[in-house]
Amino acid sequence: MKKILITWTSSGIWKNLGQELWKDYTIYGISRKSSGLEIEEFLWDINNEAFLSETYKKVPEIDWLILNAWVWYFDHFENISLKEHKEIIQTNLLANIIFTHIFSKKITSGIIFIWSISSKKSGKFWASYAASKFWLRGFAMNIKNEFKQAVHIINPKVVKTNFHQNSKIEILWKFEETQLINIVKVIEDIITGKEKRFEIDL
Repeated sequence: MKKILITWTSSGIWKNLGQELWKDYTIYGISRKSSGLEIEEFLWDINNEAFLSETYKKVPEIDWLILNAWVWYFDHFENISLKEHKEIIQTNLLANIIFTHIFSKKITSGIIFIWSISSKKSGKFWASYAASKFWLRGFAMNIKNEFKQAVHIINPKVVKTNFHQNSKIEILWKFEETQLINIVKVIEDIITGKEKRFEIDL
């Protein structure tokens, strides 16, 4: 049975993936709090390199890493504090690069980055968040040229989860909604080899 490590399994898209995939795959989760799923989980601090190094020792060799970490504060750019800007970049960008570096040697098949359409489209009230995703897209585009393993990016649009709870302003999204079931299907198609594209917009 293939082994998959999913980050942030306590909520949103990634909790749903854990729920949908665990019957067919061995799922490991890393998250700030327990998801309540029937998977083996490691409570994390993805910004703590010492923690990740210890977790690395506990996680066996895996086939696929499904990676994402995110912090967001949606508001007028000048209303977001410097501390919040730094938190967005630290968690969304640097933590993912560090995580990939630490765990890369344990991945046999590939990495699936679940990013955001904000890495490709301009909008309002999400400048730092979009910047972090834009940089990460560039990171993934480059490591795919180095890794022997497969590298994929999935870019959902607006997904109906608790994602927007940190919004300080009401946003009327111009993007259509991405269904959770469509994200699961693309993941399964990648794992089974049906989907070969590097980048998939949903």
